[in-house]
Amino acid sequence: MMVRILRNNGTVDRQGRLTVIVGMSTYRRAMTTFVEPCPRLDPRTQIRAVVNALHVYRRLGILVAVRAEDGWGTGKEENCRFVQTMLKVVEDFGERTGVISSTEDWEKVVGEKCVGSGNYRILVWYMRDGKRNMEGYKAFGGFGLPDFKIFKGPTEMCKSIIDIGYRRP
Repeated sequence: MMVRILRNNGTVDRQGRLTVIVGMSTYRRAMTTFVEPCPRLDPRTQIRAVVNALHVYRRLGILVAVRAEDGWGTGKEENCRFVQTMLKVVEDFGERTGVISSTEDWEKVVGEKCVGSGNYRILVWYMRDGKRNMEGYKAFGGFGLPDFKIFKGPTEMCKSIIDIGYRRP
């Protein structure tokens, strides 16, 4: 399960935080958190807020969502630098990190030439087609085959927004 932990206005998603706490303490479910970054705010401040909000439930992984709908500026190079900085900051905090995006959104927001892979091992690709497979994937951002595919969602669970995914075998 992937749970949003930062809204695209730069604030911690309180319901997402609660879902992580309940999910990890009660159900021991496999979870990863994701952020919808606010490109107008400092990436370090946003990630620090997330790390503080997760406190004892760190090491879940913090993925950076790159979606065209999240209010990015029109400068693809600037957006690319922002995403790369945010990924680096997450890694500097000792968290596993990666990207959630579609091929189309990646190219619209940061451009074809932006490489987001580096040491970032996790790629979550979204194609909400209801199918548990990797068919139709077109490589982007220097990533190979995705680790996960979001095939359903977003949906609400316990007042939190979640996505349902498929893990590549």
